[in-house]
Amino acid sequence: MDLGFAQAGMSIVLEADNDPLCLDTLRANALSRTVLAADLSDASAKALLREAGLRKGDVDAVFGGPACQPVSRSKAGRRGGRDA
Repeated sequence: MDLGFAQAGMSIVLEADNDPLCLDTLRANALSRTVLAADLSDASAKALLREAGLRKGDVDAVFGGPACQPVSRSKAGRRGGRDA
């Protein structure tokens, strides 16, 4: 999802995940200046702005999606993966 936004011309300033392998992928792709190891259901907007070095009013859009691994396992069949 972040790649699509970047290709559409948006600046990605913060990316977050709580899965170490996903964090490695985010860091390797280097689409944002800040990669945060966090569960966003526990994060406040104020804390995220602080992590990104931004102030209220600096953000044009916030986007996110469901965790890919659980959705893939339950909807696309049990194909194994790293937890097989």
